[in-house]
Amino acid sequence: MKTLMDNSSSKIIEGRKLLNHKEIDGKVHKLVQEYVAMQEDSVEKLKKFL
Repeated sequence: MKTLMDNSSSKIIEGRKLLNHKEIDGKVHKLVQEYVAMQEDSVEKLKKFL
């Protein structure tokens, strides 16, 4: 059974990989950075309820 935390964690990991290992356009880099930060914040908020 997949949970919201499992899905979020995998997306955060993929975003981090993209930021760390790929040459990407500046706008895309900023968008991915914002997405990863938002997901990490969401996971931290969810942890309070677990």
